[in-house]
Amino acid sequence: MQYTYGGNPGAVVVTKTGDVVPDFPIQVRVAGTGAAVTALLEADGVTPIGTLRTNSAASDSPGAVRTFKIEDVPAIEYEVTGASGAIRWYEAGREVATQALEKAQGALSTSEGGTVNAPLVAAQGLDVAGGLAVAGGLNTDSAHVSGDMDVAGILTAAGGISLTGMRIFDPRLFGAKGDGIANDAPALQAALTAAKTAGGGWVIVPPGTYRAATLPLRIYRNTRLTLLPGATIVRAAAATLLLNGDSDQTFGGYTGHGTIIIEGGRWEMRATTAGLTASAMCISLGHAENIVVRDVEVRDVPGYHGIEFNAVRGAVVERCRFLGYVDPGGRSTSEAIQLDLAAGSAFFGGFGPYDFTVCENISIKDCYFGASGTAGTTAWPRGVGSHSSIIDRWHRRIRVSGCQFDGMIQVGVRGYSWEDVIVSGCSFVSCGMGVQMRTPDTARTGDTVNTAGVQTNASQNQWGAIITGCTFTGITGYVEGAIHIQGEATGRCINTVISNNVIRTVGGGYSGIRLDYCQRADVIGNLLHGIAGTAISQATVDDTLVSGNKTNDCGASGISANTGVNVHVIGNHIVQCGVNGIHVVAGVNTKLADNFIRGAGRLDGTGFGIRVTTASSKTTITNNTYLKWGSGNEAVNALGITAGNPGTRRYGNDWIGQGRTADVVDNSSPNLSPYDTGA
Repeated sequence: MQYTYGGNPGAVVVTKTGDVVPDFPIQVRVAGTGAAVTALLEADGVTPIGTLRTNSAASDSPGAVRTFKIEDVPAIEYEVTGASGAIRWYEAGREVATQALEKAQGALSTSEGGTVNAPLVAAQGLDVAGGLAVAGGLNTDSAHVSGDMDVAGILTAAGGISLTGMRIFDPRLFGAKGDGIANDAPALQAALTAAKTAGGGWVIVPPGTYRAATLPLRIYRNTRLTLLPGATIVRAAAATLLLNGDSDQTFGGYTGHGTIIIEGGRWEMRATTAGLTASAMCISLGHAENIVVRDVEVRDVPGYHGIEFNAVRGAVVERCRFLGYVDPGGRSTSEAIQLDLAAGSAFFGGFGPYDFTVCENISIKDCYFGASGTAGTTAWPRGVGSHSSIIDRWHRRIRVSGCQFDGMIQVGVRGYSWEDVIVSGCSFVSCGMGVQMRTPDTARTGDTVNTAGVQTNASQNQWGAIITGCTFTGITGYVEGAIHIQGEATGRCINTVISNNVIRTVGGGYSGIRLDYCQRADVIGNLLHGIAGTAISQATVDDTLVSGNKTNDCGASGISANTGVNVHVIGNHIVQCGVNGIHVVAGVNTKLADNFIRGAGRLDGTGFGIRVTTASSKTTITNNTYLKWGSGNEAVNALGITAGNPGTRRYGNDWIGQGRTADVVDNSSPNLSPYDTGA
């Protein structure tokens, strides 16, 4: 059969300034395949056309395409080559609609497929097992297509479209305007509820501004919610914007509404708008597993969180942006992404049960945390973290990778009662602190109650934190500096690795890396420069290894160990310290070996290359080198050990430029090698 194209005076090739382009070559391709069509015929259906061109300047419709025909090709794409490359547009043959009408009768219910080339209206639903092609538009309350579906016109299906089992819902078909004026929350909710009723589906929100004044919106299991580029949801009620489930549900553990994808769009919380300044959540998800949140932008949240996971297992947050925060009072510790447990309505107000379920298997990657620039807002206090705990419970298997934290007032990542944690490849710029791992704080009595309701007045151990491959720049100092691993006497941080990080500039007199009440920690291969306090500081630690680090230009000591047991400081490179290169205080079985120290005491000339004080016992100092800086203030002594530090052993050290013994003051009655005695 021959199909007719062209002949439309309005279909004219023009330049970007609106000038028609006469006598211009046009390629013709089979629609959907890109295959070239070369067998073109004049309107008589017989005469071949050598090259199809737009009408000449002398034509009644210059620049338009004249009428022509093609054999057995019902839809084509025109192609012209412009300055920026190929441009195509679609056209169906004139005979398609008539042909479809002739075949439509009896073709709408068939197991072998149907082709409809005129507008199709099916008020009671459409069921096609073998495939459906519609060139003229489809309007139906419900469409179920088990085969293939090709709609060249307009598709309207208020009941949803099912393509091989997948149902798609458009909130505009439920009344959404997307004009930023109407309350679109009921329509958005109707689409989400329709997906729930169908057993799951895909809610696609087209570009537009959707004002949500009836909240919260509720999303249910097996739902994918997609905001297309250009789609914005604007909060217009003092409530949570999106919640997974109903307030009266009783799904415990991880059995609630999960298998959810939330993706795309801009989510405006409007924290500075009158009537919306009270604390509220943007996306709140609880008692669920298999959650994905990606490519969303959350802006200007008041008080609570951009995303809260409470009792969630198996969640991914990726490529999201969290911009702008307002503290309405008493919310100075809020996180953009919070992990919490189901311990009561104060922990999660959306629904129960409150069975102490924690978060597990959470991955947060390639996200940005910072300021929005909206007047009256700031960057977030904390990027990712928790600020509550229950004894006997830990959040586990948390991964934060490839994220950027810009200007966090307090800390970028705060793991509070977390286990099996990896923070990797992240960037922290102008934050109060970069990363803090913290056992439950006994000063917060609400955090030391156990699951039986008993006040323990004690912290608890937490295991397995790795901070690696991150950069820290311009850290201002909050509780500590760039990295702080903080346990307590009743709860230690155990099996910690801090490796291959770059820390540049820490202010406020704080440390670059600080360990408190840690056991079996490795601090390996880090670069630290411009640290206002001690570059690597340890207090009340057991079995730690500090090795292969390079420090330059710190205000206090390069490396310190206060009240440490079995601490090894090996193979570090320490340059220009304000006080001491290495300082051991009240240590037991400390080993200092193969360290290079150049320039100490530069603040006032009272420091030491290596300093051992305060009843340290069994300190071994071997194969270390001290080299004078050569100008300005310098260490009083290359080595200084006070009396009352028994069991010191010194072998093979070299105090270059100081003389082997002249600049060593050791009152510990050490065990020396012949080299160290100067023999």
